[in-house]
Amino acid sequence: AGKTPGGNHMPAINAEMTESIHELGVANASIPMDGLLCAGQLTVEQMDALKALGFASFVSLRVATENGAGWEEVHAAQAGIDFQRLPVAGADDIDESTARTLAGMMAEAKRPMVLYCGSSNRVGALLALKAYHVDDVPADDAVAFGRSAGLKGLEPKVREELGQ
Repeated sequence: AGKTPGGNHMPAINAEMTESIHELGVANASIPMDGLLCAGQLTVEQMDALKALGFASFVSLRVATENGAGWEEVHAAQAGIDFQRLPVAGADDIDESTARTLAGMMAEAKRPMVLYCGSSNRVGALLALKAYHVDDVPADDAVAFGRSAGLKGLEPKVREELGQ
């Protein structure tokens, strides 16, 4: 009986929310565990709609200067949205330290939450490392969890970080 990533119990993302996420066209949307929506870059309209659906917090892993990002802080402040940014510029930022920082942010975040980057690849990579380093999940299971959250091109970097 291995541990599952995530730790503390989170409010569920119900079927109505899941259907609405699909209808909103949220890029690369996945729900790898209760209370967590992983996705690619959101639009203003998607962020507002997700908040209206009941998503309580948003974390972006994009650097504010990336194309399509950088508007969130001002919009979130105006719209009363709980938003944080953990800038992950690329593979060099995919490491245990960044995964532990994300784990701390996730532990404090109101649920359900949205975690996103450009395509969800960085999301999956850091969730895999969080699963391994923080949640004590075996390496292969951590990588599989990362894939369920959007890990693709960064998988070699994740495996390197896991000593595989």
